[in-house]
Amino acid sequence: MSNYLELLERVYNTRRRLVEVCELKDLKEFTELLAYEVDETEVLSVIWNGIQMYPVLQINPETRKVFDEIPPLIKDAKAHGYTNWDILEWLATEQFEAIDPLVGTPLYYKTPSDLIDQLFDGCSSHKSQQQVGYIPIELIRNKQLVLFNRLRQQWLCMQPENMVEW
Repeated sequence: MSNYLELLERVYNTRRRLVEVCELKDLKEFTELLAYEVDETEVLSVIWNGIQMYPVLQINPETRKVFDEIPPLIKDAKAHGYTNWDILEWLATEQFEAIDPLVGTPLYYKTPSDLIDQLFDGCSSHKSQQQVGYIPIELIRNKQLVLFNRLRQQWLCMQPENMVEW
């Protein structure tokens, strides 16, 4: 039972941190920010303190429309079992692009200790590589859609031909 309570506390704390960095509005306030009527199935919403809330970050401030990339992202992510909170967390937090494939060249070894040494060398050199993090919603705002789509594909483990186009 205590593990379950710890898990609930972690989930709550993660969501609370997201709420602190993502401005949320109720439907009335959210639609007032938009230049058109919103289809609730095409925008991201989360339940916070029992109220359905809408993250403002999905609105393009220049056009006052939901970014075109949001509805297909929601559809694809939900098809992969992600929740609205998962989608919001992915959009608003730093993500890292995989630099190297997880499967590399074969390791050649003569003894088990040679294999272990090679594995540790590979892990430590991989960790020492500089990685650049990206916040997906910032990539959308800055129209860096090729990079956004690579991160999206990586997150959803999708082949490009299976992604919903916008």
